[in-house]
Amino acid sequence: MKKYAAIEKQVRKCIQCGSCRVECPTGDDVGWISCSPRAKVLFIRDFLLGRKPTKVKMSEEFAQRLFQCTLCGRCGIECITEIDFPEVWFEIRELVQEEGVKLPIVETVSGIIKDTKNVANQPNDDRPNWLKRAKLASDPTKVEKADVVYYVGCMSSFYPQSQSMARAFAQILEASGTDFAIMGTSEHCCGFPMISTGKVHEAKELMHHNQEEIKKYVAKTVVATCPACTSMWKKEYPKLSGKPNDFEVMHATQFVLKLMKENKLKIVPPKQEIQVTFHDGCDLGRNGGVYDEPREILKMLPGVVFSEHPESKDISVCCGAGGDLLMTNPEMADRIGQKRAKSLSEVAPVAVTCCPSCKKHLKDTAKHAEVKLDTKDLLEMVADMLEKPEKPEKPEKAEA
Repeated sequence: MKKYAAIEKQVRKCIQCGSCRVECPTGDDVGWISCSPRAKVLFIRDFLLGRKPTKVKMSEEFAQRLFQCTLCGRCGIECITEIDFPEVWFEIRELVQEEGVKLPIVETVSGIIKDTKNVANQPNDDRPNWLKRAKLASDPTKVEKADVVYYVGCMSSFYPQSQSMARAFAQILEASGTDFAIMGTSEHCCGFPMISTGKVHEAKELMHHNQEEIKKYVAKTVVATCPACTSMWKKEYPKLSGKPNDFEVMHATQFVLKLMKENKLKIVPPKQEIQVTFHDGCDLGRNGGVYDEPREILKMLPGVVFSEHPESKDISVCCGAGGDLLMTNPEMADRIGQKRAKSLSEVAPVAVTCCPSCKKHLKDTAKHAEVKLDTKDLLEMVADMLEKPEKPEKPEKAEA
């Protein structure tokens, strides 16, 4: 298969050493060799090469195994032949679609996104409703042109546990005097759930819409609070369209650190000390390369005592919500999340994240695991410490 020659080259590298197996959160959860990255690579290699006498065929069973994966990329950290695992998994999920193997839940969710333009199965006109509680001086959805466009994403637009992230970032942007706009109802899903399930054509349709809408703002920078959205705008859109972006793409933590270094935010110490650890989400950290910025912000915040988790940065463990696993196998995602929540709670009572999916999933699974762990988004912490404008004193009533 000429189209998959690059992937064939990658899987040919595998020497079946098994170092990836011990790093895989889903393989560790199931315990079956057939769920390990090593076994999946062997199957893919035999399928692409059409080896006889078995002549491996694509099946629904293999597709299910393939989707027992969070796309966290941890399988590659000890790979001595340096296989590009994330690229392999994305490409093979596309191949599953081309071979006509359909998983019912994947088809259901992709149908929802196609119909509603979001993963929440809500009317897209409700996308900016989170702004009602943001208490901003002006409505950023009414801005026609701006230097910065905040691409909110589906999670922070529709899910209550994540909406506070969007409100926090909008408040930070306003407090810093940033000229910014929000796409509102014209924003559609970034396409990550589509491309991560192999539905590249559908992802391109969403991309084309978003690209056309963003042009209207003549923006210099597009910022997202969701790491998956950031990755789509920064890496996948240029790759899928064959054209570079006309603007810089940043994750919100990178943008906020820039604002703080430029002294554009007035931070007030909290009333009491906060002990925290940091959870490196896979899309922002290992797959996005953003490690230092969140830690720099934490160290700049007064009253915050930061303790590093032993499994952090490039060896951080997935929360379980990535790679559409929460959609295709919620029970497995929950077990992986509980394990991570317990581990984080042993370091600090508060786990800070920079990802709406991580925040929601860790909060949910901490409850299921019955561990005392509060989950906060870094942007919320910054917004909570912003200097509040003084309320004007009410004039005293004149005596009669």
